[in-house]
Amino acid sequence: KTVSLEYFVDKAFSYFELDWRTHVSTSAALLRPSDIEYGSADPSRAANALGWKAIYTVDEVVQGMCSKAGNQCS
Repeated sequence: KTVSLEYFVDKAFSYFELDWRTHVSTSAALLRPSDIEYGSADPSRAANALGWKAIYTVDEVVQGMCSKAGNQCS
């Protein structure tokens, strides 16, 4: 499943009951000409070559990442 960076960041900040827009600033001056606007991948090559398949959703990854960060902050 492909999600935007904004989706990922929103989920991570929401885990801590924060609105990312009040904590993150952006500047067009910091964008690089080589930055891609959209990227995605087809995991079938990894599945075929390595037998690998994703077992977690994006939301589960964010939750796991944030719960570990929260444990380290306490």
